[in-house]
Amino acid sequence: MNTKAVVIAVNDGYAEVIPVIKAACATCTAGCAKRGNSFPVANPKGFTLKKGMMVAITASQNRRTFEGMISLFIPFLSAIAGYVIANCFTPNNRNTDAVSAMAVLGALALSSSIIIFFTHKKHSIPKGIEIDHVIDQN
Repeated sequence: MNTKAVVIAVNDGYAEVIPVIKAACATCTAGCAKRGNSFPVANPKGFTLKKGMMVAITASQNRRTFEGMISLFIPFLSAIAGYVIANCFTPNNRNTDAVSAMAVLGALALSSSIIIFFTHKKHSIPKGIEIDHVIDQN
């Protein structure tokens, strides 16, 4: 993720920004739907920011690596857990392939729902999203 955004407010250690869909929209005041919703981003490099400046925001490499590992391993581990649970709870070892498949799919659906819930939960300051550099001093 590396996108342009306009600073709309500056606070201690972070800034409130609006992502810009097109570069021409940065100075536009028409209010069309080309801008996204505002959100706070961290300013770990300590840039001197002012309202109206255009900045590049990015997700930190550590955060992207962590999210990639989580999105791969949680579904994989939940599928294994579903298979094991299907074998444990079927009486007299009468586990069929259909029961195993349903347990694996159920575990995958549950883990996907949990991941979607936590990734769409609103946070005050999104972790790992930060200002990379200043594009326009304005």
